Amino acid sequence: MHTTSTSSIKAIYNGDQFRTQGHELIDMLSDYLTKMLQGEELPVLPNLSPDTLYTHWNHKLKTEEGFHFPSLIQGVLDQSLHLHHPRNAGHQVSSPAPLSVLASLVSDLLNNGMAVYETGPASSVMDRLVIEEVNK
Repeated sequence: MHTTSTSSIKAIYNGDQFRTQGHELIDMLSDYLTKMLQGEELPVLPNLSPDTLYTHWNHKLKTEEGFHFPSLIQGVLDQSLHLHHPRNAGHQVSSPAPLSVLASLVSDLLNNGMAVYETGPASSVMDRLVIEEVNK
């Protein structure tokens, strides 16, 4: 049986590292939004086949560089559908508002469920309030 050491767990949940990576991520995403809203000459959807992307990511994730956080995120940004692009028709999925993305970050970190009050007190009550508002 494999056990995880306390030091490994502390490294995974290190607040300072999270802060540094979080600031870096927010900077990258902010630059991405600026680039999209300026309508720079980028395709809405990269013209890459599934096989090409599979080969790319299969190779990248087998190298140490593949786990370099900024490089990983930049690759995902470059090879994704650009919902915020001014030429995106948005016929299936709408582009999320940046503020809702930040709220999702909090929700994802807490990972509180709403099925039972004890597993997510704040989110359970907020869910009820939204349902009441929608049902007016």
